[in-house]
Amino acid sequence: MTLQVRHPVNGAVQASNAATFRESLPDNGALHSIIVKVNATNGSTAGRGVDITDVVDEIRVMADGTKQLFVLTPLEFEKWYETQNGKALQADRDEAADAVQEMVFPIMFGRELIDENMYLRLGAFNSVELQIDFSPTIAADAGFATGTVTFDVVLLITPEAEAGQYLGTLTTVEFRNFTSAASGDAVDEIDTRNPIRAIGIFAYEAAIADGVDLTRVRLRVNSGEFNLLDLDWDDFIIYNRELFGAEVEHFWNLFIQNNDTLDTHIGEILNVALQAQTAVDTSDDSFQRTVPDTIAGDRLTFDSGDVDITAASETITANAADVLVFCRVMGMSPSHFGLISFIGNDTPEDYLDRSQIGKLETVLTQGGAGADVRLAVQELQRF
Repeated sequence: MTLQVRHPVNGAVQASNAATFRESLPDNGALHSIIVKVNATNGSTAGRGVDITDVVDEIRVMADGTKQLFVLTPLEFEKWYETQNGKALQADRDEAADAVQEMVFPIMFGRELIDENMYLRLGAFNSVELQIDFSPTIAADAGFATGTVTFDVVLLITPEAEAGQYLGTLTTVEFRNFTSAASGDAVDEIDTRNPIRAIGIFAYEAAIADGVDLTRVRLRVNSGEFNLLDLDWDDFIIYNRELFGAEVEHFWNLFIQNNDTLDTHIGEILNVALQAQTAVDTSDDSFQRTVPDTIAGDRLTFDSGDVDITAASETITANAADVLVFCRVMGMSPSHFGLISFIGNDTPEDYLDRSQIGKLETVLTQGGAGADVRLAVQELQRF
């Protein structure tokens, strides 16, 4: 099998600040993965509180105009990747003035980056197109500089005649999104007859802990004849930890003042490490001190101060000027996300056989209003 690594898009700067980036894919070959890199440059003062998940709105791969092969928002993408791969996406999160932020999104049509037997047969369609909606906030202090969104696209592709036996294509597509209510069950049918590898449930509200907005997850058959899964949210996440075992770390270069906040997108935070990027001033016995003051859900609030240790006149003054601080946050799991998994030994025989069951529904019990809830299904299709 001869792998070709093609680079059709290299540093394509987008003139518009809100548009859809489009790249037509080749018309033949076995496409294993698409690696998408997105960059954007911070404003002239800072990129306070934003990263590439605030630039990209949705990532899609479409066939013949309307056939969805891949559809996820960047935060969903991040959680799917972290859970299934046990590591964080490649990302450069940097709030400094004029810094270039970056995130890499590997879109895989098989079980791994290069799967000899599960891939996308490009020749099965008249056209296949990568589409990325983007709309960054343009601002000098809490956003990005105008006209700086940039895309790179790398294709991992094999001549179809050299690929292994074709078992199918893994497609990952969001099929429902809504804002959680304070109570009640949200019921959604999964309308597919293809084998299902996994169903992803994403529920995020800034500064709200896991298990508050959604409290219970069920996957039921024939409107309640029996359940394939029935767990409260906390145990659903524990189940995912046992299956996938992902502990996730995210890194930032922060530009903060006292009482600034950071929404980490990590719940059940285990550890926060902060290091001010300023030298101790021996001439006046002073240095910078920054610590996490409070943790609410995924949100950190910082206590940042100027410390003067001059003998007999020691003081700590709240920091009213921006200071660069290196930040590392570790979470117990990706959080705000779980998979109803039928991966097993990861062969088609392990996936949920839809021909053997009737109506299939997710039932999500809501406990708090305001979460962005998104459901996606990963299924094995043959084209």
